[in-house]
Amino acid sequence: MTGELLWTRDLVAEYGSVIPQWYAGQCVLADGEDVILAPAGTEALLCRVNARTGEERWRTPNPGLAMSHSSVLKCALDGEETYVYVGIGGVAGIGMDGTLRWLNTEWAPPVAAPSPVALSGNRLFLSAGYGYGGAVLEVRDGEARVIQRWKANKGLSSEQQTAIVRDGIIFGIMPKDAGASRQKMLACDAASDTLCVLAESPPDVRFGLGPYLLIGERFYIVDDDGVLYTMAFEGNAFAVTARHKVLPGHDSWGPMAYADGFLIVRDATRMTCLDLRQRGLTAGGE
Repeated sequence: MTGELLWTRDLVAEYGSVIPQWYAGQCVLADGEDVILAPAGTEALLCRVNARTGEERWRTPNPGLAMSHSSVLKCALDGEETYVYVGIGGVAGIGMDGTLRWLNTEWAPPVAAPSPVALSGNRLFLSAGYGYGGAVLEVRDGEARVIQRWKANKGLSSEQQTAIVRDGIIFGIMPKDAGASRQKMLACDAASDTLCVLAESPPDVRFGLGPYLLIGERFYIVDDDGVLYTMAFEGNAFAVTARHKVLPGHDSWGPMAYADGFLIVRDATRMTCLDLRQRGLTAGGE
């Protein structure tokens, strides 16, 4: 906890990674004493590294995917814990021992930023921007297949941020090419094959590409102009409860971080730490 550099790994030099357009956007997955990385290069698709020493535990041979902006998800699928990675070229499932369990190339967007989202029944929600839309992928008996797929103007999708599931409902902010629902937050039935829409955020608010978190009973959303919104979802309806200008708003798309009442937000030029307790924006407040 001193800030001393313990180790580094060069994904380009060691694993043959190719930095994607708009640079790397992947978040490291912490799993016990280790971290999971997706170099998606010529030498490895995934690797497991000890977080304290940097020692590599295992690496997964790459079946042909390239690095995306998506991050690795750990979830239970088809009876076992699985690491899921959406790369450029497809979706892969990797076991806890680093063995490739399955590969699906039906879902192969040219740009992939949102991470996969675990649904019930061995299913995953997948989304991508630039008109690609959304899909439900099911893993069963060692095989992964897309069982439903739609364009952004026909169902839940996302261009940059990852959707949130809570109490059987999946929430996400729609991309700019989603027609009348563009840049609104949708609440959808996570158990239905098509993720049917239950509610939309108010029509006078458009959030853009910014990040969002669910803290307690409130959504915290930063829009493209650096305005922080708090929004409630009750009785299958959304209501904006507060809004505050917190950033200049130059590409305010970076993920937020929350701990012990403090919220970190950032754009391309500034990072700000907000004390939600002092500003009256606590998880249950206005």
